[in-house]
Amino acid sequence: MNQSPFTSPSSTGLLANRYQLKQLIGSGGMGEVFLANDILLGGIPVAIKFLTQTVVDSKMQQDFVREALMSAALSQKSLHIVRAYDYGVNEKGKPYYVMEYLCGKSLKDLIPLSLPMFLTLSRQICLGLQCAHHRH
Repeated sequence: MNQSPFTSPSSTGLLANRYQLKQLIGSGGMGEVFLANDILLGGIPVAIKFLTQTVVDSKMQQDFVREALMSAALSQKSLHIVRAYDYGVNEKGKPYYVMEYLCGKSLKDLIPLSLPMFLTLSRQICLGLQCAHHRH
């Protein structure tokens, strides 16, 4: 099969003159996440989340912006929350934000978990949630 590994949300393939999109690595109800290389920083891998094309509702766009801003703020407070680095809108008007790319397995690929691994992962998840819900 000679099919492209992704449908790029950017017509140039280079987003913000910086991010070279590689492939779609995840999608959900609100967005699509692409693996990309940050050319400005020597080609390091990053994850870029775009608001899906099917979403045109202004409330959804506001929620997406809020998610990006909260991720950026929270990621400065805890190493248990993925780092958010950048936010913007592509030339087609699609909002996106850039996060650190964490290479590894999906949780569903690790199940069934051993008890020590379950406890380790549960602790890390709880520490991230504690940070997100802690009020200053």
